Amino acid sequence: MLAVRRKNREVAGHSNYLNIPKPIEVGEESTIVVGPLLLADPKGEISKDELKDFFEEIVAPTWYQWRQEHGNE
Repeated sequence: MLAVRRKNREVAGHSNYLNIPKPIEVGEESTIVVGPLLLADPKGEISKDELKDFFEEIVAPTWYQWRQEHGNE
């Protein structure tokens, strides 16, 4: 696991991208879910529906609960 900050870049005025750090293995495509957080499968092995369900059912509720308990540290 790797935690880094990256600058968001604009492409043609309608999309944004960020670079995936080199040590991370990537596939031909990535699967991403974007909301208040971004969750990505850089190898593209997880379907977009499965990743979205996981984000909505597990990640988002856990994040909001953690954020409430820890505030804006």
